[in-house]
Amino acid sequence: MNVETIVVGPLATNCYVLSCPGSGEAVVIDPGGDEDRIASYIDGAGVCPVLVVLTHGHSDHFAAAAGIARRYGVPVAMHGDDRDTLARSAADAPMWG
Repeated sequence: MNVETIVVGPLATNCYVLSCPGSGEAVVIDPGGDEDRIASYIDGAGVCPVLVVLTHGHSDHFAAAAGIARRYGVPVAMHGDDRDTLARSAADAPMWG
């Protein structure tokens, strides 16, 4: 398992790309901003995302999730108990930049 940490967004959140050296499949965890920088790493490493995972619903952890999911045609997963946090964070995101 390879783990790459990419510090992203205005709050310097850790985004992780976990990838399997054998299959090249990858999971992107907490893409909290800087979609192009995350994608640049993914493309440069030659890995293939299969899933975006959010550890929780704060905007500094999901800001680039939709973009990464669309770019690579993969789903986004987050525990359902955090839906309210996600909804509140999306509304509050502009104040965090």
